[in-house]
Amino acid sequence: MLNYINKHFEKRGGALRGFLVFLLLITISTGNGFCQSKKDRSRSASKGRSETSSQPGIEEARSLLLSGKTIEALMAYSPLVAADSTNVGLSSEYAYALAVNGNFEAALYRIDVIWKARYLYPEVSFYASQIFSLMGNEAVAEALNEVFPGRKDPAWISEVAPVMLEKYKSQKPQYVISADEAPEYFSRANKLTSRGNYLLAICLFSNINASFPDVYLPYVGYSIALEKAELYKPAAEVLEKGIKLMGKDPAKNEERGILEKRLSSLSAKSSQPAKVTIAKVIAGSSVKKDALRLMAYAGGMISPSYTNVNGRFGYFLSGSGNAAVDLGISSMSGTTSYNVGMTYYQRHKVLVGGFGLVGSFTGNTSAAFFKISVGFSFQSKNKVSSWDIFWDGMAPFSRAQITTVGFSAGRSMYFGKRK
Repeated sequence: MLNYINKHFEKRGGALRGFLVFLLLITISTGNGFCQSKKDRSRSASKGRSETSSQPGIEEARSLLLSGKTIEALMAYSPLVAADSTNVGLSSEYAYALAVNGNFEAALYRIDVIWKARYLYPEVSFYASQIFSLMGNEAVAEALNEVFPGRKDPAWISEVAPVMLEKYKSQKPQYVISADEAPEYFSRANKLTSRGNYLLAICLFSNINASFPDVYLPYVGYSIALEKAELYKPAAEVLEKGIKLMGKDPAKNEERGILEKRLSSLSAKSSQPAKVTIAKVIAGSSVKKDALRLMAYAGGMISPSYTNVNGRFGYFLSGSGNAAVDLGISSMSGTTSYNVGMTYYQRHKVLVGGFGLVGSFTGNTSAAFFKISVGFSFQSKNKVSSWDIFWDGMAPFSRAQITTVGFSAGRSMYFGKRK
């Protein structure tokens, strides 16, 4: 390919030729998606198709759990989850089975992974509340139920859940964290919050606060984890306790003022019903079973002499590579052209590169181009969107056309769980 480009641009200027080759080298270096073997791609594609319904064995697993054979129930759930790993309902049910067996940390970790899907799958919040009840944290369990009033709970367990709670609620005294252990526990709880493991963080902060009830700082961290999980009422209550523990020390006036403003904000949020926004639904769809792996981009550049507006719609062939249809409109010196093409893009951290073919239509003329695209993509924390900057090189196959290099900036949205 490099030899082709070198020959193609021999008469088009060394500087421009060198720049396009540079773009291509960066594009290729963004990852191994371009060089992925046919066998690997086949394995990746068959992975999604191999998903099977968990229904045939689910009744046996439930029966074992309800009959008190909890270890056998876990053994029955395990292959179902392995065969249907993106099934949100099954995963949350398995988390409940783990909690019944006393594996609370593993249970909360599984709920954390699918927590953003709670607005699409109400059983997620139901099982989360049951897990916290089994742990003995009734305040959080009650908050989870209050946030989703009128929720339709799973029929197989909803009526017998109180009986299961009475039978399997943890009787172990809460572990008392020593002063020497406190910094490590506090650091871990903060890291869990920053990584999006909000329910695990809530569990850990609850333990820290129980061990150090007269220290205000853990209450602040606890309230942040609760807020991130959108449990605003307990977040406000916990923060209020922390502020009271600060006392009237003048040295803490500035910090107290910041926390009091945050408390007012939490109190206002807790008095309002939960809002289901488009962003929350999109985030939830990323863990939805059999969700398509798609993306959409819109961007461009506008200046007095040049205007470029383009869009892209892609399907993820792998975790970081997508094939996309490119659409665009360009206007320069009063001449408008319409572009349509197909491009493959590969991501490596913040760097994105792509190449493909583009057709350009201007008035009664048309031309074909080889496109090289490279740029930076900065994803949001929940990975449902990104801000993107691209440099595009368009090399014509006809010597009658000119080579162009353009710049655009825009935003991408991601739908579904990437492979």
